[in-house]
Amino acid sequence: MSLPSRAPGSRGSLLEQLAQCQANSNDLISGMKQTFSSRRSNEGLLLTLRTRYLHVGRCGDRFHGTARFFATELHYAFDHPRHRRVEMLMKYADMLEPRKIAAGDAGGPAFSFRIGRKLEYFDREYDPQNPEHRLLLRFNTEADLKRFSDLVYHKVRGVAGRP
Repeated sequence: MSLPSRAPGSRGSLLEQLAQCQANSNDLISGMKQTFSSRRSNEGLLLTLRTRYLHVGRCGDRFHGTARFFATELHYAFDHPRHRRVEMLMKYADMLEPRKIAAGDAGGPAFSFRIGRKLEYFDREYDPQNPEHRLLLRFNTEADLKRFSDLVYHKVRGVAGRP
């Protein structure tokens, strides 16, 4: 004996459509979570620091954010006036002339370096050919600089490029 087919628009048909929509949305949400978690993976994370600002080339000191130091690269997340939320990824091997700057220097403790190519978000502010143009990550405290120095700096120096 077969069941009578339901007419389009009947209650059963609507429930089936809703169940399918829910299944599709669950798949979509699951995919988004997987993408986000792989993008924000903490695998290999050495240190996370909130910073006072990032100075890039001739651009002002206004990009406070979060620096996440991994074994081979730095991720720096901040709000950019034109590009909204930005996460810069800078490989230590691409860094030139890395330097620690002590708290006694003007402006407080920092990490400074150059990149030998154009930067995507700072194409007008940073000229890789200008030796005066540097990236400067200003730490909040001397303790932050010490943690950076103890956990990360030797890795940067070990692979950083030379001009």
